Amino acid sequence: MKCCLSSCDEINHVEARVNVDIDSCVQAHVMLESQLPPVERVFFYDFPHQPSLFYDTILPKLKHFLSLALAYYFPLAGTLTWPHHSNKPIITYNVGDDTLSLIVAESDADFHHLSGSKLSGASEVHHLVPELTVSDDQATVLALQVTLFPTHGFSIGVTSHHAVLDGKTSTSFCEDSGTY
Repeated sequence: MKCCLSSCDEINHVEARVNVDIDSCVQAHVMLESQLPPVERVFFYDFPHQPSLFYDTILPKLKHFLSLALAYYFPLAGTLTWPHHSNKPIITYNVGDDTLSLIVAESDADFHHLSGSKLSGASEVHHLVPELTVSDDQATVLALQVTLFPTHGFSIGVTSHHAVLDGKTSTSFCEDSGTY
């Protein structure tokens, strides 16, 4: 199941196309970071209930909180582009665009092993994080994946473009959207 969220789902006060220029003083740093792999994070939550309860209560609330958070972090629903005529990347967000994807999946993997205190290998949790859509001249900024482990729990995988979302902003977004 895949659905798209934008700040317009719940809040309609963003009215026009927004271009956010990346500050020129960090341009070299940003261009270097844009060549790095995206930042991937996975958060685990115990939820020892039937899947229907998850789909009927938790998932709609999560979508609602994400939509509200995007009203304040709307550039995260945009696209990072590198115009041919410019040496600076820009974030482009158009009201109504559905560039932020939320993937909902189920897994029969061992929830307690993956969420436990022992470190899991990256290959064990890679299927829990979504991929960003990237081409030669643009990339999505953020992608989210909610994975249900029936009768055990669920995870939220967050993939972000490091050129746009640093650790502090990523943490703030996760806190504001209810991901933490």
